[in-house]
Amino acid sequence: MSSGTKVAFILHPVSVYHLIWCFIMNGKWLYFFFIVCFSTNAEQINNKIASQLTQAVGSVSTDNEEIINIREVYGDIISYYIPQEFANPQMSFIWEGHSNYAMKVNLGAIIVEAFEEWNRGQVRIQRALDEIERGISIRVNPHSDDSLASTNFNHSTGHSFLNVNLHTLERLLLKNFDAYKKRNIIRQDMEADTYIRLKLKIIFKHEFGHALGLQHNIDDGEFVGGVEGRLLAQSSGYNFWTGPSIMLDGSTSDYMVELNNYTGQPVSFEQIRPNANDYEAVRIMYTQTGVPPRVETCYFCAIGLATMMRSEF
Repeated sequence: MSSGTKVAFILHPVSVYHLIWCFIMNGKWLYFFFIVCFSTNAEQINNKIASQLTQAVGSVSTDNEEIINIREVYGDIISYYIPQEFANPQMSFIWEGHSNYAMKVNLGAIIVEAFEEWNRGQVRIQRALDEIERGISIRVNPHSDDSLASTNFNHSTGHSFLNVNLHTLERLLLKNFDAYKKRNIIRQDMEADTYIRLKLKIIFKHEFGHALGLQHNIDDGEFVGGVEGRLLAQSSGYNFWTGPSIMLDGSTSDYMVELNNYTGQPVSFEQIRPNANDYEAVRIMYTQTGVPPRVETCYFCAIGLATMMRSEF
């Protein structure tokens, strides 16, 4: 066993239940089990829920099982390109119980702000004025689906695509607007146009995290071809700016609800950002320093039998 191996002694929950049942039903100590687990990652057992909400998962190449170096993928400076069609499109959002909400949305400005936010992760990011062959290109989704946006992270070619589904945005972006107001997740006086910009800010910061090689906060399997997930940064609780990860999986978690739970306040623009673990994971993938050791969990379970009988006679 290596010096970095941690050992945890855990009383199995079934054993506790069994013990209590014995006392209640017949006043006897009967058999109970204990499990001894040897694990290199035993600390993850504690605070599991908080850890999952704050943890950051990076991409690992299935070819060599090494963390992908996004500096090698994109170069020292990570370029991104926004086509002109995102400058200020006229959009019409479906609002249940209301007439469609029409407005011009400066998607380009929102995307720039979202991308530049990731500079705090010690990466160098800049906008390209012309189309690029290496970096991250924003485009209208060439495929029709129900996703608001999606990202094709391509570490092989160094050219990734952030796909925006404009029609799906118009159809779904205002879906929870009124419900969030009733639950005080957003301010009661928030206007629809403000809410639209707020939601877009979340979407683009999340998708750019994917373009930088981050996976959803709980992904540990295949994300795209040739890539798997590996935990790079994790906190045991909300002890500093480790509010919910911007990389929460929208199919299992609601970022706005979790952010509201964390702050105890209606969600505002200033609160929406990658958390400390998101930044740290990107820093690791860009600098390749402070890389956590690969987790090779090996559980050994020993079933122990103990009998302490108290006679009824």
